[in-house]
Amino acid sequence: MERNELTEKEAVRQIERTDKERRDFMQHHYKRDIRDPHGFDVTLNIERISIEKCVDVVLTAYRAKFDLLPG
Repeated sequence: MERNELTEKEAVRQIERTDKERRDFMQHHYKRDIRDPHGFDVTLNIERISIEKCVDVVLTAYRAKFDLLPG
């Protein structure tokens, strides 16, 4: 709101429009519904986990998926 000098109502509208555009893009190009959790290997709540810890989790998941873990 501050960065774009928007009212709360305008910011909500912009977020809703952007979310819809992203959903439509994924549906059109990849035939995927981004609201379906089965389309993701990992989901993280960045309000509860630091970005640094999220990076660690994503890297570990990537390495596990592609069998790149030591051992």
